[in-house]
Amino acid sequence: MMKKNFYLIAAFLGYFNALFAAGDFTMMKPISVEIEMQSSNNVHVFSPNRIRLETGKLYKIRVFNNSNEKHYFSSKKFAKSVFTRKVQILKDGKKIAEVKGIIAEVEVFPHSVIEWWVVPIRTGTFDDLHCHVKDVRTGKTHNQLGMNGVISIY
Repeated sequence: MMKKNFYLIAAFLGYFNALFAAGDFTMMKPISVEIEMQSSNNVHVFSPNRIRLETGKLYKIRVFNNSNEKHYFSSKKFAKSVFTRKVQILKDGKKIAEVKGIIAEVEVFPHSVIEWWVVPIRTGTFDDLHCHVKDVRTGKTHNQLGMNGVISIY
């Protein structure tokens, strides 16, 4: 009988903790989304350039700049539709800084990574993801050279 009660109590506590964590963003496990910034031969891209997120879930958006020039991950419509928990700056795989508060865009330096932790709070399709850095060789923005995308929140 005592063993049965132990299992019932353990099951109840596990269920209670799962319910509690669902509403507490500090206890949620983030869903990882990885986006690469790439440049070559006057073509600049986000890969993938279509991102799909769900409201109420915690995401860790890892943005990798694998090129030799800086890039922006900028979408004002997206930024207004999420709660930003934090942005982490990494160097050699280690966290070196955290930024908290309202974030509208992030700049990622060559061969660097940032993590933008967000919880989407409003649905929509946001077609304004772009990089507005000007390419010195062509005089065009990276957006004009293909570095743009769409973020959908459902």
